[in-house]
Amino acid sequence: MPAVFDKVVYYLQGQESDEVKKLLKDGGAMREFHLTDMVTHVIASSQSDSLEMNDLDVPVVLAEWVEASSACGTLLPCAPYSLSPDRLFSGMVACPSQMTSRDRLHLWAMVTYHGGRMKLQLDDTCTHLVLPRPAGAKYLHMCKLQGQLAMVTPDWILDSIDEGRLLPLVDYSLPTPASQSEAVPSQQTSQSAVDVAGEPTPAVTAVAAGCGASDASGESAAIPPARSVVPITAMSLAS
Repeated sequence: MPAVFDKVVYYLQGQESDEVKKLLKDGGAMREFHLTDMVTHVIASSQSDSLEMNDLDVPVVLAEWVEASSACGTLLPCAPYSLSPDRLFSGMVACPSQMTSRDRLHLWAMVTYHGGRMKLQLDDTCTHLVLPRPAGAKYLHMCKLQGQLAMVTPDWILDSIDEGRLLPLVDYSLPTPASQSEAVPSQQTSQSAVDVAGEPTPAVTAVAAGCGASDASGESAAIPPARSVVPITAMSLAS
């Protein structure tokens, strides 16, 4: 394994997994058990731990930074893994629907790079449902719940990044017609049971910092430099 972390002196905030510790050790990093002047990075085990340490003069990153850097074989930028409260999508948990795996990968990269999170499983922690058109099980489920979560097209993500600010949701919201709401089964269901579950591997997360990763087709994927590269608004409804 290349010495990816040979210039890293880290301090662990919170309880980190043995796998992350092993990646750091095998990559040549040195651990400090106290916050000294030698520390170059603070590795936080959770978002709350990260936010508690944001007033430090050294980068505070989540463990995903370690995993993604190891997967790419080089130190990645810290910013996408800092979860600073002033990032564009800080506090946002987006759930994609009706997209191809490649489109989900690109959307995941853009959202996480700008401080947000994404989950494939729709549950009570999600703040936004992102889908290209009003269709699918997740959409119908949210029609029934009426207004408990924002439903927007991927253009809201793209345009907000282009503008450097969160644009009004109303311009990108999907309709919730009564006919579709009535089509949802009447029994009460939990959001946690809707659609697929799972989260990306470190290699997928690494895309957020510009490191190539492979999608389901085996092709290399990376953050699109411009909207025209990946037509996210024309996503497949087969997924």
